[in-house]
Amino acid sequence: MKLILLIVFLILSLVLPLLVAFEHKRRGMIMAMALGVLIYVLSTALTNFTAMAIGLESLDLAEDRRTYVVMVTLALTLVIGLFSLSKKIYGDKDKANLIYSGFSLVNTFLYNMNAYSFLIFVAIHNSAEDLLSYYPQETVNELLIYYNGITTSDILFLIIEMICGFFIMKALFCMICRSKVQITEYLVFMIGIFIFFYSQYCVENKVLVFTIYIILLFAGYRNKISFKKDS
Repeated sequence: MKLILLIVFLILSLVLPLLVAFEHKRRGMIMAMALGVLIYVLSTALTNFTAMAIGLESLDLAEDRRTYVVMVTLALTLVIGLFSLSKKIYGDKDKANLIYSGFSLVNTFLYNMNAYSFLIFVAIHNSAEDLLSYYPQETVNELLIYYNGITTSDILFLIIEMICGFFIMKALFCMICRSKVQITEYLVFMIGIFIFFYSQYCVENKVLVFTIYIILLFAGYRNKISFKKDS
């Protein structure tokens, strides 16, 4: 069951961005999606550079996770804000969705593939004998302990969290990646991004996390910052 859920998780990570892209396909869609990829690359590079500059090497401590959330929020807001200085870069709701589609292909699919695909490998070769053909004994023991410690409910939570996060980020991107954005909307974007990442990295209570996600989703659609919003 865990193997099936992991495969579903990775498939959804790819399908969701592609559905957004095909729903809003238009002339120049590849360039718009490439812009989304560029936003991800630059914001991630800025976050990593800042983390290296301040000596943030891991996210084991709660204080380090809070610092990381602040860095991610500022980096993403700064990069998107710099791009918005060129009025020709952003446009209508279709282009905003395409930009997010490119961003989420990296942020959702490639990230999840890199982070979780090894679990599928372990699930397929779920025995020490099979895994020893690929890894040393110590690594095999660590992989099996990690995989066996993951429950079906953990993967279900991961899937639901990924879907909620996808649409929360989508709503925020469609608010900000368009023409004639006001300073108040940048503040709303920054606050929304901060709350979302803070709930991901700093809140351990799953009920509270889902409550925050529901509030963010409701706020996004209530204020028409979803993909249905016109520029």
